[in-house]
Amino acid sequence: MAEANTYLNARFMGEHATAYTAGGLHPVYLGDVLGGRYQVFRKLGSGSQCTVWLARDKSAPKRQFRAVKVYNAKSSEEMRKLVDSLKRVSHPGENHVEVPFDSFTVQGPQGSHLCTVVEPLGDPLSQFVEQAFDKRVELTEGQQAMPGDPWSVEFAKRACRQALAALDYLHSRRIAHRDIAGRNFCFALQYDLSDFDENYIMKSVWPGEEKPEEEKEEEEKEAESKQADVSVPTEAKTDEEPDSDSSSDSSEDDDDDRPPPQWKLDFDECEKRIAEQWDACDPGDATAEPLSDAWNKANFFNSRSSIELLQRRDGKSLGPDEIRYTVNPTPLATGFALEDVADAEKRRTFRLVLTDLGFSCPFEECGKHPMPKPVDYMAPEGLLGLPDVPASDVYSLGLWFWEVVMLRGLVVDAGFAQPKDRVLQYLARRLGPVPASLRARWPDADRFVDAEGRSLDTPDQDEEEYGDDFPRGDVWFQGRNRKPLDMSEEDLGQFVHLIQKMLQWEPENRPSTAELLQDPWLNSAS
Repeated sequence: MAEANTYLNARFMGEHATAYTAGGLHPVYLGDVLGGRYQVFRKLGSGSQCTVWLARDKSAPKRQFRAVKVYNAKSSEEMRKLVDSLKRVSHPGENHVEVPFDSFTVQGPQGSHLCTVVEPLGDPLSQFVEQAFDKRVELTEGQQAMPGDPWSVEFAKRACRQALAALDYLHSRRIAHRDIAGRNFCFALQYDLSDFDENYIMKSVWPGEEKPEEEKEEEEKEAESKQADVSVPTEAKTDEEPDSDSSSDSSEDDDDDRPPPQWKLDFDECEKRIAEQWDACDPGDATAEPLSDAWNKANFFNSRSSIELLQRRDGKSLGPDEIRYTVNPTPLATGFALEDVADAEKRRTFRLVLTDLGFSCPFEECGKHPMPKPVDYMAPEGLLGLPDVPASDVYSLGLWFWEVVMLRGLVVDAGFAQPKDRVLQYLARRLGPVPASLRARWPDADRFVDAEGRSLDTPDQDEEEYGDDFPRGDVWFQGRNRKPLDMSEEDLGQFVHLIQKMLQWEPENRPSTAELLQDPWLNSAS
């Protein structure tokens, strides 16, 4: 079994090599044919439960591309049961759920792995929400929409309708999703991928190729968001500053004589080995027939900036059961830009798909599994350590609705972890007192809420700040200050009432997905 110190590599593309151990991920390589028909040539994603690959269906009568999800051995058995219960049926939400077209099993060194064949998708909507919020901040240096703001309630409402239809599809099959979050609603591609050949699709990965404009823009935005200033600037020495004394010069000389640290030796040795292997690599022929042996070699060689060749610390060759290299995912461009939200025609064309069903389960099994959702979208029962229930999905979806319409979380902004006790306190402030039945199940309640369940940190000045909205709850104040420009007061009122229904403290008081489909806000024109 590979352990963390087995390899010299300081970085791994996609996932760590230790994920490829007993019960873990199945090693997939560029050019592999899965299920006897799906030939992979690009990695789209990876997670704790699976890797995702773009593949051509060699059995299709004409060019057709699919995404293949290869699950780890540990979760494959439960996923098989779920896939069997997700056979396609006629339902308005079917096209908004990642229902597999096909599934099969592969055997590997880590065990038996379920593979599901699904539609290739684009970016998550959460990425759009972040971009729109950043644009709003540029315009206003705050969170209130001003002229030029790119967001639209018509777009947001359409997104909410589609998300609810997706969840209703699952709940109508008595399946709980259990991981409703912004990252799990992805755009369907706005173009037909089969219109392009493999060489064009790989333009955004291979060096020296002109990338599609939409992918270049997305990569630039991603690079900006990830950029971090880790340097510590030092002031330049002025003429007035005294020169360092001889003792410090001597100290610097001593430092120069010290041997480099082991991590530096390991890194240099690893880079040396990798460079030698790439120098000896057959570059193949990118002009050959796509997915031929010569083309596959070219694809591997040209994808080298996204590949990490693993190097054993002991210098031995990699064994037959070890992963040879890992690949960094390169998602597909959606073909739908933030600017399209303001276009009345274009914003009616997008389609969202609810993905990542790895934590889904039948209604009756919800309480048997720990809740996987991040605290950002967790229902009160989860925050209190109580059993999960199907209605937890409705609560999480309500928080997501608010985020999509208002561009920021109602309670906790996505990605900013907070202790569960603190989130419960924020809920009491936003939505009203914690019911006595739940307060009694909260061990540290006295530190955060009073005897009636009201938040202890609500300052007196809030009543003056919120004015007429104060008796109705903080949610109204937040709504008025964050709503899109094209959202009327009437529309806001209907939306807030919807959110208050979905975010009921006690799960038995939340409406079902079928009931929510009849809600006035979701069925009204903006």
